[in-house]
Amino acid sequence: MVENVSTKIPISIDISHWDMMKEFDQGMYEKMMIFRQHMAENLEMDKKMIELVVMGMCSIIRDREAIRLHAERALYFGATKRELFEVAAISFLVGGVPSYRDTALTLKKLFQERGI
Repeated sequence: MVENVSTKIPISIDISHWDMMKEFDQGMYEKMMIFRQHMAENLEMDKKMIELVVMGMCSIIRDREAIRLHAERALYFGATKRELFEVAAISFLVGGVPSYRDTALTLKKLFQERGI
């Protein structure tokens, strides 16, 4: 498990794509970081809700690494297993069985690894 430098939240996936952006296009990286900072500081939703929403979006596109990342962050900010399951269940409405299945299996593995 590594620590997300910008937030000090323990995460278990590789986020070095930001390093690659910084290496190849410093200007783009700086603008992206300004945008991320703006979103983090100016939304009405609390951090847990933001992570649950983003996890749901990742569920629809079936990105298991991102599902896990945002599930971990949601847990860090106080989400319950039930809330994470509800995101998986809601993903079924838009993404069908494939989205639900990928999300449920990702959560199952995360829960097993964490003993929760």
